Amino acid sequence: MSGLNLVPNPAVLVVQAGVFLANVVVVKKLFLEPYLNVYRKRQGQTVGSREETERVVAENAKLTYDIERRLEEAMLKARKEREEIIAEGETRREKLMLQAEIEAKRIIEESRSELQTNLKGESAKITEQVASLTEAFYQKIMA
Repeated sequence: MSGLNLVPNPAVLVVQAGVFLANVVVVKKLFLEPYLNVYRKRQGQTVGSREETERVVAENAKLTYDIERRLEEAMLKARKEREEIIAEGETRREKLMLQAEIEAKRIIEESRSELQTNLKGESAKITEQVASLTEAFYQKIMA
């Protein structure tokens, strides 16, 4: 009858362990280490780039917010200054208009009083001229 021998042969076991270890060293040196180096480098470039990109995007968002906030503040300041200038201009215009109106009234009053003075003087002359013309007319008719 045939039997099954379950006792391991130490020489075969040592040779197989040696072949296995040699294969592990060869696979590690020729395949695994170069692959891991390339993988780490790629991870450093992609994941590092992603992290750098995320950092730059966050920084850009912060800068954009700061710029928009400063722009809004500048617009509010400009609007306030514009309103102040307009109010000052309106006040100045009203003041100038009032001064011009007062000056115009003064000139009108001076002209009116001068005209009345001239009119009285001329009215007095009319009486004299009428008397003189009447006398001259009378002299012509009588002569």
